[in-house]
Amino acid sequence: MADLISAARMVRTAAEVAWRRARRGPQRAGWSFVIELGCRYMKDDFQRNRHQDLIALRQHVDRLAFPSLPPHRVVPRRTHLGDRPAWVYEPAGAPPEQHLLYLHGGGYVYGSIHSHGAFVSRLASMTGLRTWFPEYRLAPEHAFPAALDDCVAAYEALLAQGVDPANLVVAGESAGGGLVLGVLQTLRDTGRPLPRAGVLVSPWVDHTLSSASIDENGPDDFADRDLAARWSAAYLQGADPRNPLVSAVFADLHDLPPLFLQSGEAEMLRDENRAFAQRARDAGVDLTHDEWDAMFHVWQFGAPLLPEANRAMVRLA
Repeated sequence: MADLISAARMVRTAAEVAWRRARRGPQRAGWSFVIELGCRYMKDDFQRNRHQDLIALRQHVDRLAFPSLPPHRVVPRRTHLGDRPAWVYEPAGAPPEQHLLYLHGGGYVYGSIHSHGAFVSRLASMTGLRTWFPEYRLAPEHAFPAALDDCVAAYEALLAQGVDPANLVVAGESAGGGLVLGVLQTLRDTGRPLPRAGVLVSPWVDHTLSSASIDENGPDDFADRDLAARWSAAYLQGADPRNPLVSAVFADLHDLPPLFLQSGEAEMLRDENRAFAQRARDAGVDLTHDEWDAMFHVWQFGAPLLPEANRAMVRLA
């Protein structure tokens, strides 16, 4: 029944987008019909469910997930990293010594193998790397720094298994990108070995929500200021939003490993991603910022239907 309801909403949204484009053109310059449809569908869904209890929202997002399709379907198996449940994707021919640790996003309040499994399966298939997916504790049940502690523990668990940090990349999107940067700072500041590189997909790096793009791009992204503020408050629960382990745009970024940052010009987090990239370069970090014109937050999840998502995934891989 949920699939039928989602399909009916998609058809209705497609008709509304087609009608509006016929009368007034694209909502944003450079948007194809497919881009606008994908963003509008997600925005309508979040608006419809914006007042839900966060645990109910988490369950709803899990039900929205689409399966991974051949040729990029890698079936994960259950495992543990530290004290937390985790999953591991092992593509055929994956080199035994090379690993990817993936930290999922979801505003620190949602995200699981159900919501992220297809995306991570595609990433594992395209990179050919053994890919680890820990399920860290979520807010509001678990406030900062629970998620960060779990992600650091997952990294240490891989090293305890014999993984060489020189052959390990840590990646994440949105809140997961923020967690990547929290992990890197924690490892550096405690004298533990750093991974080979970090990969950041539209990372959430400023919980003060002070960037102009929050409001400027809000109409063209699927979330908005109020949703971001609600998710942030659920995670921080009184912690300082300028804490560098939460908001890496305020961090001392010296001596971090090479970083690859991919973000969209049309997303709410555009300005904070640009500011972070500049601060990282000023601190001597080898950072590549791959910003895509007219793309909304984590458009990469639109693969394989969205051509821009497919091309972005190739760059990530």
